Amino acid sequence: MRKKISYLTVLLIANIISFAVFAQPHDPPKRGGNIKNSVTGAPVSKASVKIKGDKGLYPRFGLYPEFSDAKGVFRIYAADKALPFTLVISAQGYKTKEVVVDSYDSINVKLKPTNNDGSVKSKPKSRKKQ
Repeated sequence: MRKKISYLTVLLIANIISFAVFAQPHDPPKRGGNIKNSVTGAPVSKASVKIKGDKGLYPRFGLYPEFSDAKGVFRIYAADKALPFTLVISAQGYKTKEVVVDSYDSINVKLKPTNNDGSVKSKPKSRKKQ
Protein backbone atom coordinates (compact mmCIF):
# COMPACT_ATOMS: atom_id res chain seq x y z
CA MET A 1 0.00 0.00 0.00
CA ARG A 2 2.82 2.36 0.83
CA LYS A 3 4.41 1.81 -2.58
CA LYS A 4 1.17 2.74 -4.32
CA ILE A 5 0.89 5.96 -2.34
CA SER A 6 4.49 6.93 -3.09
CA TYR A 7 4.00 6.20 -6.82
CA LEU A 8 0.80 8.26 -6.86
CA THR A 9 2.56 11.11 -5.06
CA VAL A 10 5.40 11.13 -7.60
CA LEU A 11 2.89 11.00 -10.45
CA LEU A 12 0.91 13.90 -8.97
CA ILE A 13 4.04 16.04 -8.56
CA ALA A 14 5.14 15.27 -12.13
CA ASN A 15 1.72 16.37 -13.45
CA ILE A 16 1.84 19.62 -11.50
CA ILE A 17 5.32 20.41 -12.83
CA SER A 18 4.33 19.63 -16.43
CA PHE A 19 1.29 21.94 -16.22
CA ALA A 20 3.48 24.74 -14.85
CA VAL A 21 5.95 24.34 -17.71
CA PHE A 22 3.28 24.42 -20.42
CA ALA A 23 1.51 27.41 -18.85
CA GLN A 24 4.48 29.75 -19.47
CA PRO A 25 3.72 32.69 -21.81
CA HIS A 26 5.07 32.42 -25.33
CA ASP A 27 7.31 34.99 -26.99
CA PRO A 28 5.54 37.34 -29.37
CA PRO A 29 5.90 36.52 -33.06
CA LYS A 30 9.02 38.05 -34.56
CA ARG A 31 9.47 39.20 -38.12
CA GLY A 32 12.80 40.37 -39.41
CA GLY A 33 14.80 41.35 -42.40
CA ASN A 34 17.56 43.44 -43.83
CA ILE A 35 17.81 47.13 -44.76
CA LYS A 36 20.27 48.25 -47.45
CA ASN A 37 21.17 51.37 -49.41
CA SER A 38 19.47 51.12 -52.82
CA VAL A 39 22.44 52.71 -54.64
CA THR A 40 25.51 51.17 -53.01
CA GLY A 41 24.02 48.04 -51.44
CA ALA A 42 25.64 48.90 -48.11
CA PRO A 43 23.72 48.02 -44.93
CA VAL A 44 21.79 50.85 -43.26
CA SER A 45 22.34 50.92 -39.52
CA LYS A 46 20.14 52.63 -36.94
CA ALA A 47 17.08 52.64 -39.21
CA SER A 48 13.82 52.91 -37.26
CA VAL A 49 11.30 50.14 -37.96
CA LYS A 50 7.73 50.74 -36.74
CA ILE A 51 4.36 49.17 -37.42
CA LYS A 52 2.10 51.73 -39.08
CA GLY A 53 -0.77 52.80 -36.87
CA ASP A 54 0.84 51.63 -33.63
CA LYS A 55 1.78 54.16 -31.00
CA GLY A 56 5.21 52.62 -30.70
CA LEU A 57 4.91 50.80 -27.39
CA TYR A 58 3.65 47.28 -26.90
CA PRO A 59 2.55 47.42 -23.24
CA ARG A 60 1.89 43.72 -22.98
CA PHE A 61 5.53 42.88 -23.70
CA GLY A 62 7.22 46.17 -22.75
CA LEU A 63 8.80 46.49 -26.18
CA TYR A 64 9.62 49.59 -28.15
CA PRO A 65 10.10 50.04 -31.89
CA GLU A 66 13.18 48.36 -33.25
CA PHE A 67 16.26 49.69 -35.01
CA SER A 68 18.54 47.95 -37.47
CA ASP A 69 21.98 46.90 -36.29
CA ALA A 70 25.36 47.64 -37.92
CA LYS A 71 24.70 44.95 -40.56
CA GLY A 72 21.25 46.38 -41.40
CA VAL A 73 19.44 43.47 -39.73
CA PHE A 74 16.27 44.14 -37.74
CA ARG A 75 13.61 42.19 -35.83
CA ILE A 76 10.11 43.52 -35.19
CA TYR A 77 7.63 42.13 -32.68
CA ALA A 78 4.19 41.83 -34.28
CA ALA A 79 2.35 40.46 -31.28
CA ASP A 80 -1.27 41.13 -32.19
CA LYS A 81 -0.95 41.92 -35.89
CA ALA A 82 -2.61 39.79 -38.51
CA LEU A 83 -1.17 39.71 -42.02
CA PRO A 84 -0.97 41.98 -43.94
CA PHE A 85 0.34 45.00 -42.02
CA THR A 86 2.56 47.92 -42.98
CA LEU A 87 6.03 48.75 -41.67
CA VAL A 88 7.34 52.32 -41.74
CA ILE A 89 11.13 52.36 -42.12
CA SER A 90 13.12 55.57 -41.80
CA ALA A 91 16.75 56.53 -41.33
CA GLN A 92 18.65 59.78 -41.31
CA GLY A 93 19.82 60.62 -44.83
CA TYR A 94 17.28 58.31 -46.50
CA LYS A 95 13.71 58.66 -47.72
CA THR A 96 11.08 57.05 -45.49
CA LYS A 97 9.60 53.89 -46.98
CA GLU A 98 6.43 51.95 -46.21
CA VAL A 99 6.55 48.19 -46.77
CA VAL A 100 3.50 45.92 -46.74
CA VAL A 101 4.24 42.64 -44.94
CA ASP A 102 2.03 39.89 -46.33
CA SER A 103 4.06 36.76 -45.57
CA TYR A 104 6.26 35.26 -42.89
CA ASP A 105 9.35 35.45 -45.10
CA SER A 106 12.33 37.70 -44.44
CA ILE A 107 11.67 41.37 -45.25
CA ASN A 108 14.37 42.89 -47.46
CA VAL A 109 14.18 46.67 -47.87
CA LYS A 110 16.23 49.07 -49.98
CA LEU A 111 16.16 52.69 -48.83
CA LYS A 112 16.85 55.46 -51.31
CA PRO A 113 19.38 58.09 -50.16
CA THR A 114 18.27 61.70 -50.17
CA ASN A 115 21.15 62.53 -52.56
CA ASN A 116 21.96 60.81 -55.85
CA ASP A 117 25.47 59.39 -55.30
CA GLY A 118 24.45 57.09 -52.45
CA SER A 119 26.47 58.79 -49.78
CA VAL A 120 24.92 60.40 -46.77
CA LYS A 121 25.42 64.14 -46.56
CA SER A 122 26.76 65.54 -43.35
CA LYS A 123 26.51 69.18 -42.39
CA PRO A 124 29.69 70.87 -41.25
CA LYS A 125 29.59 72.29 -37.77
CA SER A 126 29.37 76.04 -37.71
CA ARG A 127 31.82 78.01 -35.66
CA LYS A 128 30.91 81.12 -33.85
CA LYS A 129 33.03 84.12 -34.69
CA GLN A 130 34.63 85.63 -31.66
